[in-house]
Amino acid sequence: MVGNAVTDNYYDNLGTVTYWWSHAMISDRTYHQLISTCDFTQQKESNQCETTYSYAMDQEFGNIDQQISGYDPCTEKYAEAYYNRPDVQKALHANTTKIPFM
Repeated sequence: MVGNAVTDNYYDNLGTVTYWWSHAMISDRTYHQLISTCDFTQQKESNQCETTYSYAMDQEFGNIDQQISGYDPCTEKYAEAYYNRPDVQKALHANTTKIPFM
């Protein structure tokens, strides 16, 4: 897959919470509260789940910069141009329908 690596809400969201916990970014208590109150498949979670997410990010993460340093916000623009190049599409055996990327 090229591009955003989102697979599905359940595994992506559960994986995020498990990553936070396994890397000591959130406490055991917060982890278990997230596991027990969040559905992980919904676009909009319960108020208790949202409150616990907010607590984890605001109170437990500490002084962790949430932005990737040195990240170029125009990367998507470059990717669009790159993946629309005929030679790149041919090399990837992609776009046999000739629909433009993005």
